[in-house]
Amino acid sequence: MIKHKGLIGVLDGYFPWGSIQCFVKGASFGFGQALGYNMLKGKLPEFQREVASGGIGGLFQGIVMSPLLLLKTRVMTMPVRRHFSLTLHAGLEPPAMTAIDRFHSHG
Repeated sequence: MIKHKGLIGVLDGYFPWGSIQCFVKGASFGFGQALGYNMLKGKLPEFQREVASGGIGGLFQGIVMSPLLLLKTRVMTMPVRRHFSLTLHAGLEPPAMTAIDRFHSHG
């Protein structure tokens, strides 16, 4: 990859898709963890409550992220995606159209 696209090619797909994925992943975990932490108040000792709420956050993150990661993998491996551009519009349009096409054809 570095040979063909240079060092910046390592970040191919990160902007904006990877950065959005990081935000959604962190937000979904944080939401699930906070929800679990509040639900377990008074039911477990503090340390066990923290550990269990982290598990609840991870579960919530997995439920939210699993379909998004599958879609991202399918978009990134499509032959139409085999280009490289640093402009925002050029970086968004082909993956977005591929994602929409995948959604329509696979549900």
